[in-house]
Amino acid sequence: MDNVARLPKEKKTQENRAWHLPLSFITAVFERINLRAIARCACVASSWRDAARSPAITRKIQLRQAWTEWNVPLTGSVDTTLYPVTAAKRGNLVAIKDFDSAQIFDLKTKQRLLETEKDDDDWGQPSAMCFAGELLIVGYWDGRMCGFDLVEGRRSFCVDAAHGSQILSAIEHGEGVVTAGGDDTVKIWGRRGEGGSWECEGELTGHQHIVRCVCAARDGAILVSGGEDTTLRVWSATSRKCMHVLRGHTNRVDSVDAHRDEVVSGASDHTVRFWDLNSGACLRVFDNEKFSAASIAFNGFAVAAACFADHSGGSSVSIDDALSERGAWIWDAETGKTLRFPVQVKANYVWCTDEELVVLDGNGKFRVWDFSKHVVVD
Repeated sequence: MDNVARLPKEKKTQENRAWHLPLSFITAVFERINLRAIARCACVASSWRDAARSPAITRKIQLRQAWTEWNVPLTGSVDTTLYPVTAAKRGNLVAIKDFDSAQIFDLKTKQRLLETEKDDDDWGQPSAMCFAGELLIVGYWDGRMCGFDLVEGRRSFCVDAAHGSQILSAIEHGEGVVTAGGDDTVKIWGRRGEGGSWECEGELTGHQHIVRCVCAARDGAILVSGGEDTTLRVWSATSRKCMHVLRGHTNRVDSVDAHRDEVVSGASDHTVRFWDLNSGACLRVFDNEKFSAASIAFNGFAVAAACFADHSGGSSVSIDDALSERGAWIWDAETGKTLRFPVQVKANYVWCTDEELVVLDGNGKFRVWDFSKHVVVD
Protein backbone atom coordinates (compact mmCIF):
# COMPACT_ATOMS: atom_id res chain seq x y z
CA MET A 1 0.00 0.00 0.00
CA ASP A 2 2.95 2.36 -0.50
CA ASN A 3 1.04 4.03 -3.32
CA VAL A 4 -1.68 5.01 -0.85
CA ALA A 5 0.73 7.15 1.18
CA ARG A 6 1.70 9.17 -1.89
CA LEU A 7 -1.85 9.98 -2.96
CA PRO A 8 -2.87 13.64 -2.42
CA LYS A 9 -5.25 14.62 0.39
CA GLU A 10 -8.72 15.89 -0.43
CA LYS A 11 -10.38 18.97 1.02
CA LYS A 12 -10.50 19.32 4.79
CA THR A 13 -14.31 19.29 4.79
CA GLN A 14 -14.34 15.85 3.19
CA GLU A 15 -11.82 14.59 5.73
CA ASN A 16 -13.87 15.89 8.65
CA ARG A 17 -17.01 14.29 7.27
CA ALA A 18 -15.35 10.91 6.85
CA TRP A 19 -13.32 11.04 10.08
CA HIS A 20 -16.24 10.01 12.29
CA LEU A 21 -17.05 6.77 10.47
CA PRO A 22 -16.07 3.74 12.58
CA LEU A 23 -13.10 1.63 11.52
CA SER A 24 -15.31 -1.46 11.29
CA PHE A 25 -17.46 0.29 8.70
CA ILE A 26 -14.46 1.43 6.66
CA THR A 27 -12.93 -2.07 6.71
CA ALA A 28 -16.28 -3.57 5.65
CA VAL A 29 -16.38 -1.20 2.68
CA PHE A 30 -12.81 -2.09 1.68
CA GLU A 31 -13.64 -5.81 1.82
CA ARG A 32 -16.23 -5.28 -0.92
CA ILE A 33 -14.45 -3.04 -3.42
CA ASN A 34 -11.50 -3.45 -5.77
CA LEU A 35 -7.97 -2.23 -5.15
CA ARG A 36 -8.27 0.89 -7.29
CA ALA A 37 -11.32 1.97 -5.32
CA ILE A 38 -9.47 1.30 -2.06
CA ALA A 39 -6.66 3.61 -3.17
CA ARG A 40 -9.15 6.37 -4.06
CA CYS A 41 -10.96 6.02 -0.72
CA ALA A 42 -7.63 6.26 1.11
CA CYS A 43 -7.39 9.89 -0.08
CA VAL A 44 -10.48 10.91 1.88
CA ALA A 45 -9.11 10.97 5.42
CA SER A 46 -6.24 9.75 7.54
CA SER A 47 -8.53 7.17 9.19
CA TRP A 48 -9.26 5.71 5.75
CA ARG A 49 -5.54 5.63 4.94
CA ASP A 50 -4.87 3.80 8.22
CA ALA A 51 -7.61 1.30 7.40
CA ALA A 52 -6.08 0.71 3.97
CA ARG A 53 -2.83 -0.28 5.68
CA SER A 54 -4.53 -2.58 8.21
CA PRO A 55 -3.63 -6.29 8.33
CA ALA A 56 -7.11 -7.30 7.11
CA ILE A 57 -6.82 -5.22 3.95
CA THR A 58 -3.17 -6.19 3.44
CA ARG A 59 -4.28 -9.83 3.55
CA LYS A 60 -6.96 -9.08 0.98
CA ILE A 61 -4.34 -7.61 -1.37
CA GLN A 62 -2.10 -10.65 -0.90
CA LEU A 63 -5.02 -12.94 -1.66
CA ARG A 64 -5.96 -11.05 -4.79
CA GLN A 65 -2.39 -11.30 -6.06
CA ALA A 66 -2.78 -15.10 -5.98
CA TRP A 67 -5.53 -14.90 -8.61
CA THR A 68 -5.43 -14.56 -12.34
CA GLU A 69 -8.67 -14.45 -14.29
CA TRP A 70 -9.94 -14.00 -17.82
CA ASN A 71 -13.27 -13.95 -19.57
CA VAL A 72 -14.35 -17.03 -21.49
CA PRO A 73 -15.17 -15.94 -25.08
CA LEU A 74 -18.18 -18.24 -25.50
CA THR A 75 -19.95 -17.98 -28.83
CA GLY A 76 -23.22 -19.58 -27.69
CA SER A 77 -26.24 -17.62 -26.53
CA VAL A 78 -26.83 -19.47 -23.26
CA ASP A 79 -26.49 -17.31 -20.14
CA THR A 80 -24.11 -19.24 -17.88
CA THR A 81 -25.41 -17.42 -14.81
CA LEU A 82 -28.77 -19.15 -15.32
CA TYR A 83 -27.80 -22.35 -17.13
CA PRO A 84 -24.51 -23.78 -15.82
CA VAL A 85 -22.52 -25.24 -18.67
CA THR A 86 -20.96 -28.69 -18.77
CA ALA A 87 -17.17 -28.66 -18.54
CA ALA A 88 -14.12 -30.94 -18.61
CA LYS A 89 -10.39 -30.43 -18.09
CA ARG A 90 -7.23 -32.29 -19.10
CA GLY A 91 -3.86 -30.62 -18.58
CA ASN A 92 -4.05 -27.11 -20.00
CA LEU A 93 -7.15 -27.91 -22.06
CA VAL A 94 -10.63 -27.02 -20.83
CA ALA A 95 -13.80 -27.80 -22.74
CA ILE A 96 -17.06 -25.95 -22.12
CA LYS A 97 -20.38 -26.96 -23.62
CA ASP A 98 -23.82 -25.39 -23.69
CA PHE A 99 -26.85 -26.29 -25.81
CA ASP A 100 -25.09 -25.65 -29.13
CA SER A 101 -21.46 -26.74 -29.34
CA ALA A 102 -18.39 -27.48 -27.24
CA GLN A 103 -15.56 -24.95 -27.16
CA ILE A 104 -12.03 -25.91 -26.16
CA PHE A 105 -9.57 -23.47 -24.60
CA ASP A 106 -5.91 -23.44 -23.64
CA LEU A 107 -5.58 -22.16 -20.07
CA LYS A 108 -1.99 -21.02 -20.59
CA THR A 109 -2.43 -19.04 -23.79
CA LYS A 110 -6.05 -18.05 -23.00
CA GLN A 111 -6.98 -18.88 -26.57
CA ARG A 112 -9.95 -20.77 -27.95
CA LEU A 113 -8.54 -23.67 -29.96
CA LEU A 114 -11.60 -25.36 -31.36
CA GLU A 115 -15.39 -25.32 -31.59
CA THR A 116 -17.13 -28.61 -32.23
CA GLU A 117 -19.98 -29.39 -34.55
CA LYS A 118 -23.33 -28.19 -33.23
CA ASP A 119 -25.86 -30.60 -31.74
CA ASP A 120 -29.16 -31.43 -33.35
CA ASP A 121 -32.07 -29.38 -32.02
CA ASP A 122 -33.80 -32.33 -30.32
CA TRP A 123 -30.79 -33.65 -28.38
CA GLY A 124 -31.50 -31.74 -25.21
CA GLN A 125 -29.06 -30.51 -22.61
CA PRO A 126 -25.55 -31.94 -22.26
CA SER A 127 -25.08 -33.22 -18.73
CA ALA A 128 -21.54 -34.70 -18.52
CA MET A 129 -18.30 -34.43 -20.44
CA CYS A 130 -14.70 -35.68 -20.45
CA PHE A 131 -11.67 -36.05 -22.70
CA ALA A 132 -10.73 -39.51 -23.99
CA GLY A 133 -7.67 -39.81 -26.21
CA GLU A 134 -8.23 -37.62 -29.26
CA LEU A 135 -11.94 -37.26 -28.52
CA LEU A 136 -14.22 -35.12 -26.40
CA ILE A 137 -16.97 -37.32 -24.95
CA VAL A 138 -20.35 -35.73 -24.20
CA GLY A 139 -23.24 -37.33 -22.29
CA TYR A 140 -26.79 -36.02 -22.57
CA TRP A 141 -29.94 -35.92 -20.45
CA ASP A 142 -31.66 -38.40 -22.77
CA GLY A 143 -28.95 -41.02 -22.18
CA ARG A 144 -26.98 -40.54 -25.41
CA MET A 145 -23.19 -40.47 -25.49
CA CYS A 146 -21.34 -38.86 -28.38
CA GLY A 147 -17.70 -38.26 -29.27
CA PHE A 148 -16.20 -35.26 -31.09
CA ASP A 149 -12.70 -35.34 -32.55
CA LEU A 150 -10.24 -32.76 -31.25
CA VAL A 151 -8.79 -31.94 -34.66
CA GLU A 152 -11.76 -30.74 -36.68
CA GLY A 153 -14.49 -30.81 -34.05
CA ARG A 154 -16.68 -33.24 -35.99
CA ARG A 155 -18.92 -35.83 -34.37
CA SER A 156 -17.21 -39.20 -34.74
CA PHE A 157 -19.71 -41.50 -33.01
CA CYS A 158 -22.98 -41.57 -31.09
CA VAL A 159 -24.40 -44.28 -28.81
CA ASP A 160 -28.14 -43.61 -28.65
CA ALA A 161 -28.93 -45.43 -25.39
CA ALA A 162 -25.69 -45.47 -23.45
CA HIS A 163 -27.77 -45.19 -20.28
CA GLY A 164 -31.47 -45.68 -19.70
CA SER A 165 -31.68 -42.15 -18.32
CA GLN A 166 -29.54 -39.02 -18.05
CA ILE A 167 -25.74 -39.33 -17.97
CA LEU A 168 -24.61 -37.36 -14.92
CA SER A 169 -20.86 -38.04 -14.79
CA ALA A 170 -18.12 -39.05 -17.23
CA ILE A 171 -14.38 -39.56 -16.70
CA GLU A 172 -11.47 -40.63 -18.86
CA HIS A 173 -10.35 -44.18 -18.06
CA GLY A 174 -7.34 -45.56 -19.90
CA GLU A 175 -8.25 -45.45 -23.57
CA GLY A 176 -11.95 -45.44 -22.78
CA VAL A 177 -14.42 -43.71 -20.48
CA VAL A 178 -16.55 -44.45 -17.44
CA THR A 179 -20.05 -42.99 -17.14
CA ALA A 180 -22.65 -42.84 -14.37
CA GLY A 181 -26.31 -42.10 -14.76
CA GLY A 182 -29.91 -41.93 -13.76
CA ASP A 183 -30.47 -45.65 -14.38
CA ASP A 184 -28.56 -46.41 -11.14
CA THR A 185 -25.53 -47.83 -12.97
CA VAL A 186 -21.87 -47.13 -13.69
CA LYS A 187 -20.63 -48.25 -17.12
CA ILE A 188 -17.14 -48.84 -18.49
CA TRP A 189 -16.76 -48.07 -22.21
CA GLY A 190 -14.07 -48.99 -24.71
CA ARG A 191 -13.47 -48.92 -28.45
CA ARG A 192 -13.09 -52.06 -30.53
CA GLY A 193 -9.83 -51.62 -32.42
CA GLU A 194 -8.55 -48.39 -33.93
CA GLY A 195 -11.48 -46.41 -35.24
CA GLY A 196 -13.92 -49.11 -34.14
CA SER A 197 -17.29 -48.73 -32.48
CA TRP A 198 -17.68 -47.87 -28.81
CA GLU A 199 -19.16 -50.62 -26.66
CA CYS A 200 -19.98 -51.16 -22.99
CA GLU A 201 -17.31 -53.45 -21.50
CA GLY A 202 -18.74 -53.61 -18.00
CA GLU A 203 -21.76 -52.52 -16.01
CA LEU A 204 -21.44 -51.89 -12.26
CA THR A 205 -24.70 -52.35 -10.37
CA GLY A 206 -25.45 -51.99 -6.69
CA HIS A 207 -26.60 -48.42 -6.13
CA GLN A 208 -30.25 -48.22 -5.17
CA HIS A 209 -30.85 -44.86 -6.79
CA ILE A 210 -29.41 -42.41 -9.34
CA VAL A 211 -25.59 -42.39 -9.56
CA ARG A 212 -24.49 -38.75 -9.68
CA CYS A 213 -20.68 -38.92 -9.71
CA VAL A 214 -17.71 -41.20 -10.37
CA CYS A 215 -13.93 -40.89 -10.16
CA ALA A 216 -10.89 -43.12 -10.65
CA ALA A 217 -8.09 -43.94 -8.21
CA ARG A 218 -4.78 -45.82 -8.34
CA ASP A 219 -4.23 -45.10 -12.04
CA GLY A 220 -7.69 -46.32 -12.96
CA ALA A 221 -7.55 -49.68 -11.13
CA ILE A 222 -10.22 -48.47 -8.69
CA LEU A 223 -13.47 -46.62 -9.41
CA VAL A 224 -15.51 -44.75 -6.78
CA SER A 225 -19.12 -43.77 -7.38
CA GLY A 226 -21.61 -41.76 -5.34
CA GLY A 227 -25.36 -41.58 -5.62
CA GLU A 228 -28.73 -40.51 -4.34
CA ASP A 229 -28.88 -43.58 -2.08
CA THR A 230 -26.42 -41.58 0.14
CA THR A 231 -23.62 -44.14 -0.31
CA LEU A 232 -20.33 -44.32 -2.13
CA ARG A 233 -19.17 -47.59 -3.66
CA VAL A 234 -15.58 -48.63 -4.31
CA TRP A 235 -15.18 -50.90 -7.35
CA SER A 236 -12.41 -52.94 -8.90
CA ALA A 237 -12.19 -51.81 -12.51
CA THR A 238 -10.88 -55.24 -13.60
CA SER A 239 -13.13 -57.66 -11.71
CA ARG A 240 -16.09 -55.22 -11.74
CA LYS A 241 -16.80 -56.20 -8.12
CA CYS A 242 -17.76 -53.84 -5.28
CA MET A 243 -14.99 -53.74 -2.68
CA HIS A 244 -16.51 -51.35 -0.12
CA VAL A 245 -19.77 -49.51 0.51
CA LEU A 246 -19.02 -46.19 2.21
CA ARG A 247 -21.82 -45.08 4.53
CA GLY A 248 -22.03 -41.88 6.53
CA HIS A 249 -23.66 -39.22 4.38
CA THR A 250 -27.31 -38.60 5.19
CA ASN A 251 -28.32 -37.12 1.84
CA ARG A 252 -27.38 -37.65 -1.80
CA VAL A 253 -23.71 -37.70 -2.77
CA ASP A 254 -23.12 -35.01 -5.40
CA SER A 255 -19.36 -35.15 -6.05
CA VAL A 256 -16.31 -37.33 -5.46
CA ASP A 257 -12.56 -37.22 -6.10
CA ALA A 258 -9.56 -39.31 -5.04
CA HIS A 259 -5.85 -38.89 -4.42
CA ARG A 260 -3.68 -41.95 -3.79
CA ASP A 261 -5.42 -43.95 -1.03
CA GLU A 262 -7.84 -41.24 0.05
CA VAL A 263 -11.29 -40.35 -1.28
CA VAL A 264 -13.18 -37.11 -0.65
CA SER A 265 -16.91 -36.70 -1.21
CA GLY A 266 -19.38 -33.83 -1.07
CA ALA A 267 -23.07 -34.33 -0.36
CA SER A 268 -26.34 -32.52 0.12
CA ASP A 269 -26.11 -33.13 3.86
CA HIS A 270 -23.74 -30.12 3.85
CA THR A 271 -20.64 -32.13 4.72
CA VAL A 272 -17.40 -33.09 3.03
CA ARG A 273 -16.11 -36.51 4.07
CA PHE A 274 -12.70 -38.17 3.74
CA TRP A 275 -12.44 -41.94 3.34
CA ASP A 276 -9.66 -44.52 3.47
CA LEU A 277 -9.64 -46.40 0.17
CA ASN A 278 -8.20 -49.57 1.73
CA SER A 279 -10.49 -50.01 4.73
CA GLY A 280 -13.50 -47.93 3.69
CA ALA A 281 -13.36 -46.06 7.00
CA CYS A 282 -14.39 -42.41 7.27
CA LEU A 283 -11.30 -40.46 8.33
CA ARG A 284 -12.72 -36.99 9.02
CA VAL A 285 -15.71 -34.78 8.28
CA PHE A 286 -15.84 -31.08 7.39
CA ASP A 287 -19.05 -29.17 8.06
CA ASN A 288 -19.98 -27.04 5.05
CA GLU A 289 -22.76 -25.08 6.81
CA LYS A 290 -25.78 -24.85 4.46
CA PHE A 291 -23.80 -25.52 1.28
CA SER A 292 -23.64 -28.64 -0.87
CA ALA A 293 -20.62 -29.44 -3.04
CA ALA A 294 -21.71 -29.85 -6.66
CA SER A 295 -18.10 -30.23 -7.89
CA ILE A 296 -15.13 -31.25 -5.75
CA ALA A 297 -11.39 -31.54 -6.37
CA PHE A 298 -8.66 -33.00 -4.14
CA ASN A 299 -4.89 -32.88 -4.66
CA GLY A 300 -3.75 -34.43 -1.39
CA PHE A 301 -3.25 -31.23 0.65
CA ALA A 302 -6.21 -29.07 -0.40
CA VAL A 303 -9.86 -29.69 -1.14
CA ALA A 304 -11.83 -27.29 -3.33
CA ALA A 305 -15.55 -27.34 -4.00
CA ALA A 306 -18.03 -25.49 -6.17
CA CYS A 307 -20.91 -25.11 -3.74
CA PHE A 308 -24.51 -24.02 -3.80
CA ALA A 309 -26.88 -23.19 -0.97
CA ASP A 310 -29.18 -26.14 -0.37
CA HIS A 311 -32.66 -25.11 0.75
CA SER A 312 -34.12 -28.61 0.67
CA GLY A 313 -34.96 -28.30 4.35
CA GLY A 314 -38.18 -26.55 3.44
CA SER A 315 -37.29 -22.87 2.99
CA SER A 316 -38.56 -21.28 -0.20
CA VAL A 317 -36.21 -19.16 -2.30
CA SER A 318 -36.34 -17.69 -5.78
CA ILE A 319 -34.12 -18.92 -8.60
CA ASP A 320 -32.14 -15.67 -8.49
CA ASP A 321 -31.52 -16.02 -4.74
CA ALA A 322 -30.45 -19.64 -5.10
CA LEU A 323 -28.02 -18.79 -7.89
CA SER A 324 -26.59 -15.87 -5.92
CA GLU A 325 -25.67 -18.29 -3.14
CA ARG A 326 -23.27 -20.34 -5.25
CA GLY A 327 -19.65 -20.08 -4.23
CA ALA A 328 -16.20 -21.64 -4.14
CA TRP A 329 -14.74 -23.09 -0.97
CA ILE A 330 -11.29 -24.46 -0.26
CA TRP A 331 -9.94 -26.21 2.82
CA ASP A 332 -6.65 -27.49 4.13
CA ALA A 333 -7.22 -31.25 3.81
CA GLU A 334 -5.63 -32.08 7.17
CA THR A 335 -6.76 -29.30 9.48
CA GLY A 336 -10.02 -28.22 7.86
CA LYS A 337 -8.96 -24.58 7.95
CA THR A 338 -10.48 -22.50 5.22
CA LEU A 339 -8.31 -20.82 2.60
CA ARG A 340 -10.36 -17.69 2.17
CA PHE A 341 -11.29 -16.62 -1.33
CA PRO A 342 -10.58 -12.94 -2.00
CA VAL A 343 -13.52 -12.44 -4.34
CA GLN A 344 -17.07 -13.73 -4.56
CA VAL A 345 -17.02 -16.63 -7.02
CA LYS A 346 -20.22 -18.21 -8.33
CA ALA A 347 -18.44 -21.43 -9.18
CA ASN A 348 -19.73 -24.13 -11.52
CA TYR A 349 -16.64 -26.38 -11.69
CA VAL A 350 -13.34 -26.74 -9.84
CA TRP A 351 -10.15 -28.64 -10.72
CA CYS A 352 -7.00 -29.07 -8.59
CA THR A 353 -3.37 -29.82 -9.36
CA ASP A 354 -0.38 -29.61 -7.02
CA GLU A 355 0.33 -26.08 -8.25
CA GLU A 356 -3.03 -24.45 -8.85
CA LEU A 357 -6.78 -24.44 -8.51
CA VAL A 358 -8.87 -23.68 -11.60
CA VAL A 359 -12.43 -22.41 -11.22
CA LEU A 360 -15.00 -21.95 -13.97
CA ASP A 361 -17.50 -19.49 -12.57
CA GLY A 362 -21.05 -18.66 -13.55
CA ASN A 363 -20.08 -15.27 -14.96
CA GLY A 364 -18.16 -16.71 -17.89
CA LYS A 365 -14.68 -16.47 -16.34
CA PHE A 366 -11.81 -18.80 -15.61
CA ARG A 367 -10.15 -18.06 -12.28
CA VAL A 368 -6.79 -19.61 -11.44
CA TRP A 369 -5.54 -19.73 -7.84
CA ASP A 370 -1.81 -20.13 -7.22
CA PHE A 371 -1.36 -22.35 -4.14
CA SER A 372 2.07 -20.88 -3.43
CA LYS A 373 0.45 -17.52 -2.61
CA HIS A 374 -2.47 -18.58 -0.46
CA VAL A 375 -3.17 -17.34 3.05
CA VAL A 376 -4.64 -19.74 5.62
CA VAL A 377 -7.21 -18.28 7.99
CA ASP A 378 -9.38 -19.82 10.69
